[in-house]
Amino acid sequence: MSRFLLFLFLGFLSLNLMAADVEHLFKSGNEYYKLKQYEKAVEQYQQILDRGLESPALYLNTGNSYFRLGKIGKAILFYERGIRLDPGDEDLSHNLAFAISRTTDKIETLPGIFLFQWWESATALFSITGWTLLLYVLFLLLLACIGFFFLSHDLQVSKISFFAGIVVIILLLLNAGILISRVSVENSSKYAVVMESSVIVKSSPDKESVDAFIIHEGLKVSIVDKVENWYRLRLEDGKSGWVKKEAFEFI
Repeated sequence: MSRFLLFLFLGFLSLNLMAADVEHLFKSGNEYYKLKQYEKAVEQYQQILDRGLESPALYLNTGNSYFRLGKIGKAILFYERGIRLDPGDEDLSHNLAFAISRTTDKIETLPGIFLFQWWESATALFSITGWTLLLYVLFLLLLACIGFFFLSHDLQVSKISFFAGIVVIILLLLNAGILISRVSVENSSKYAVVMESSVIVKSSPDKESVDAFIIHEGLKVSIVDKVENWYRLRLEDGKSGWVKKEAFEFI
């Protein structure tokens, strides 16, 4: 028993030391940023990321540092990673839009069906964690409605509980559908950001193949296929082609 308590104490101590170290790195990065030493700021933030830790604020500050260094592709990459965690973060969205305005490529999105666009907008309101938490809340509300319906001796309360339960069930099913859709998209769709100043996209996975078109740093693309070290990307306007892995980084 004493050995178990010792291991437990050492585990808590290790976590506290790691938390203190991470906090120190984050503060150091912020101080370097204020001093306009952006490369050192990135080094501090990257040490936190290398430990498998992430947060919207960390991605925001890392993106800001890269933007100040003139590395638009890296800045957009980290803003996108932050928005993946928190789609509603206004600072990330604003800075991402500003960084994109500095890129070369202006891709027109293909017109979509209104219903599909609405569904995509709905799924993007929260992260997977956010939709999961909302699902739990709705489930608890449903249990409360069921409890009031069966346990209340007041007819009016029972009626209200019954109709409220129906509404909650509808919202619960809608939430579950959105969550399933969001998880499916996250697992099946791979997005990346172009890192090189300009990239010649090939018509097939062969360096001797015909040049299809040129893309530039900071462009967000969808990765749809892979052949050895070649990846097929698709743009929002529907064009597609092949590039080497060195040309981009996954979000």
